[in-house]
Amino acid sequence: MNFYRAVAGKAGMFLVWIALILFVATFVLGVLTMRDTAAMSTQFGGESGLTPQSLIVTLVQALNSAVWPLVGVGIIFALEARSGGSTFE
Repeated sequence: MNFYRAVAGKAGMFLVWIALILFVATFVLGVLTMRDTAAMSTQFGGESGLTPQSLIVTLVQALNSAVWPLVGVGIIFALEARSGGSTFE
């Protein structure tokens, strides 16, 4: 149970880092996937390179993947503020 209390007390910090990792990983993987797709589509007369629209879609996907851990951080912060301290102590 000590491990749980040690991790649970820092849950907000962990969720912020998870959100950051999810944002960066989703954005990088989205750009790489779209770059590969664009490279393959040039064989069939498509555009080469990334379009601004594809970068915007990738950015929105990255933000979407990072928002849920941040919602969790907000909930933890609100619970801690209401109880006057850490919710896990």
